[in-house]
Amino acid sequence: MIEQLVTEMVEDFKSGNAKLTDVQPWSQRLAELKLRTATTKAERIAAVQSHVERLKSIEKMTEALYRAREVQLGDVLAAKVHLTEAELWLTEVAGSAQ
Repeated sequence: MIEQLVTEMVEDFKSGNAKLTDVQPWSQRLAELKLRTATTKAERIAAVQSHVERLKSIEKMTEALYRAREVQLGDVLAAKVHLTEAELWLTEVAGSAQ
């Protein structure tokens, strides 16, 4: 159910019917849920990697929306911060022993 919600929110973001602040927390919640239920290191890495990939896509969309003057610079910067946080999280998960 949460995966469908995240997918719908990303689509809503693409069409201008949702904001970054709507999408990012749900994407992170999905990654956290998958991380908690993962039984292998590969599953843990995949959980966070999918979050990183979603945020990369959102960052690119946000930059395009900024160039079209549909979002503010703060939205672009927030997308970059969220992506950086997710990439650091991925590094931590990938570097963990288990």
